[in-house]
Amino acid sequence: MKSFRIILATILLSAGKIALCQTTNDAVIFHIQSSHTAFPDTGREKGHVYDKVLYSAAEHYHDSTVLIIAPKKLNAQKTVDLIFWFHGWRNNVDNAAGFYELTKQFIASNTNAVLILAETAKDSPDSYGASWKTRAFLKR
Repeated sequence: MKSFRIILATILLSAGKIALCQTTNDAVIFHIQSSHTAFPDTGREKGHVYDKVLYSAAEHYHDSTVLIIAPKKLNAQKTVDLIFWFHGWRNNVDNAAGFYELTKQFIASNTNAVLILAETAKDSPDSYGASWKTRAFLKR
C-alpha cells in the first residue's frame, strides 16, 4: 500500500488540480485538470467546421480533463508503466471509459501500470492533436 501511495502522489503532484476522486474496490480514479493536455490550443480558437457544422472552441476545444486510473495493487518496487488511451471521434474521456469498460478491463489485465485518458477534441468529429502535435514535433 505504501508503494501505491508514493506512485500516486508523484503522478498527482506533477499533473494538476484534482477535480474529483473516486475509490473502487480495485482502483483509485482521479479526474484532474492539467495544463499539460492538448487544449486549449490556438489552432482551434475559432472552432472547427466539419460537414458544414461548426464545433465551437468553448464547447469542444478547451477541456483539459485527464482521467487517471491507478490500480490498488500497483507495486512501486517493480517497473510501473504509463498507458495512454485516446478516445475517438464524437466522444470524451468519461463516455469512453464507461462504454468500453476501460477500468474493468485495465484492472483485469493485472498490469503494473497507471491508465491515463486525456481529453482531446471533446464530442466532435476531429482528430486534431492540438498542442501535443507541436510538442511531439519539437521533441524529435
